[in-house]
Amino acid sequence: MKYDAIVLGGGPTGATAAFEMARRDLKVLLLEKSEFPRFRIGESFLPETYLQLKDMGLEQAFLELPHVEKLGGSFTLGHGQQEPADFWFQNGLVNRNSKSFNVERAPFDAMLLDAARDAGVEVLHSEKVIGINRLEDDDVEIVSTSGVKKARFLIDATGGATVVARHLGTKVKFPELSNVGYFAHFTGVQRNDGDKGGFARIVMCEDAWFWLIPIDDQRTSIGVVADHTFVKRVNVPASRFLDWAIKRCPVMAELCANAVACEPNELPAGANHVEADFSYQCKPYAGSGYFLCGDAATFIDPVFSTGV
Repeated sequence: MKYDAIVLGGGPTGATAAFEMARRDLKVLLLEKSEFPRFRIGESFLPETYLQLKDMGLEQAFLELPHVEKLGGSFTLGHGQQEPADFWFQNGLVNRNSKSFNVERAPFDAMLLDAARDAGVEVLHSEKVIGINRLEDDDVEIVSTSGVKKARFLIDATGGATVVARHLGTKVKFPELSNVGYFAHFTGVQRNDGDKGGFARIVMCEDAWFWLIPIDDQRTSIGVVADHTFVKRVNVPASRFLDWAIKRCPVMAELCANAVACEPNELPAGANHVEADFSYQCKPYAGSGYFLCGDAATFIDPVFSTGV
């Protein structure tokens, strides 16, 4: 069977691309290497995302998920000697929508992929791409876990895996942004009051910066991003770096005084996830037989990523 398009990756980018093609009566196959639900960061969304969900007819499905309304964000210095700088979406230069949301990615991603499936997309899980045999307009052939697949076009939405760019040898990392990110979910984190309660907060220090993103009534996503040279110099075990970094930053130590890590089946107590060298670019973003979408094309900022 030959599909109009094969989409690689079932995250928000892949699911949305597949959904939009399916509702235009195209025959679409989506291959996802993982079983859902699965853990991901990238829980803080911009206002345009909410408008996209409305356009897709998924606003109600989203509102049924645990989430936190977000009206803006704040930036503060780690020493705590200055007031935070607050930014409200309603004061933006282009104000088509003044609110957005934070949400745990596992149920959100599953909701989007279910919507794509309901729209007519054929979805296969536990499917890894083994090779790309042909990549031309109207003539794509790949090999995945379950065998050979053919299509007119290939959509790469594999995020940092960058399947097509690796095949073509076009992935370029930014050495000046050679950072390491450490992250986990917590309960008991101190939050802002009132309308600022859903703010994504950035805490900036001399050698690193933190994010704090409330994802439901109880849990907060916390991460720290540090330059690899600093990480090497301090020589803290990678699985414990986040806890160490929080304790040495006055603002973070105060906000997290009663915080408890809360990721059952994901991490040992007190540990954190780790991701390194995540800033890159894969040009051109489109070519004969393929399109790169979201993080499969480029990725720089781990808070407002291109994939979501």
